[in-house]
Amino acid sequence: MAPAALAGIRVVEQGTFITGPCAGMMLADLGADVIKIESPEGDPYRTYQGGQYSPHFQAYNRNKRSLALDMKQAADCGLFAALVREADVYIQNFRPGTAERLGAGSARLQELNPRLVYCSISGFGSSGPYRDRPSYDSVAQALSGFLSVVVDYRRPQFLGPALADAITGLYAAQGILAALVQRGRSGRGCHVEVSMLEAMAHFAVEPFAAYFALGETPTSADRPRLAQAYILHTADERLIAIHLSSLEKFWQGWWPRSRHPSSAAIPVSTRASGASPPTRRCARNSTLASCASRSRIGSNVWGRRTCPGRPSTGSTTPSTSRRQPIWASWCRSTIRTVRVTRCARRCSSMGTGRAA
Repeated sequence: MAPAALAGIRVVEQGTFITGPCAGMMLADLGADVIKIESPEGDPYRTYQGGQYSPHFQAYNRNKRSLALDMKQAADCGLFAALVREADVYIQNFRPGTAERLGAGSARLQELNPRLVYCSISGFGSSGPYRDRPSYDSVAQALSGFLSVVVDYRRPQFLGPALADAITGLYAAQGILAALVQRGRSGRGCHVEVSMLEAMAHFAVEPFAAYFALGETPTSADRPRLAQAYILHTADERLIAIHLSSLEKFWQGWWPRSRHPSSAAIPVSTRASGASPPTRRCARNSTLASCASRSRIGSNVWGRRTCPGRPSTGSTTPSTSRRQPIWASWCRSTIRTVRVTRCARRCSSMGTGRAA
């Protein structure tokens, strides 16, 4: 088997919570040897929901080794310096100025190791009026404008995982990979600087482009309007997502299979040449909602089979049973299949021919 892409690359990560650890994890997944430096108390994310290995901590710290160092102790500072001298990458997500106070600023570490790729992650960058302000996932989502295109103004609330934190970590990992390529040509490391605000603004670049090109302020209604994407309620009190961006093709493929009472013919109101786009959208919305309200997720109405091992959707109700996410049992089944297949191939190549 070929070695991992980053085999032989050593990363010293001094990150907490999500942004820094996510960047380190992405490199670890590619085969880098990542050593996570923690204070004696540990990364605060460890005990986020009790214990030393909270699900939040595990999510962003897989494939790493960990070392506790007290940066106020001379002996531990010496060990830290020794690690940096042998490292290829250093990652931190302190506020600007904190790393310098700890003796881990870019100038000092790159003096110890001129080939070091130094990555600093912050809320707003190392300059500007917000330089010293803290940032959090919700702050970066809001200030970047990202929330304006994902929040329903009728029911404003934060939804989903900590996107800004994770996306910033992904941008940091990408910058580090580019810096390693550059080092391969120049022989010297560099400083990779990533801010949460800039990462989220770049991630949401399409609404910005539309604003400057069309002069229209983007809203959360733009994507469903342009992509003809719908989320609908079903008879068994679940939700189903339908995407009809290639409208005529997808609609004609879906409609006869919908088992709608009038599915013998495609409704003229959805494609009548004389109807305005808003009128056609309203007709489609009404028709789709009508179909969904009569259907159950577990049935074949929507072209999917009930996941193996999953109880019938008619046997439980939301008030009496905690429902799994629709994708949960499929994911587990797929992961098991992939693992067994890989084990079988590995064992076969070793001459055993048996899956462990």
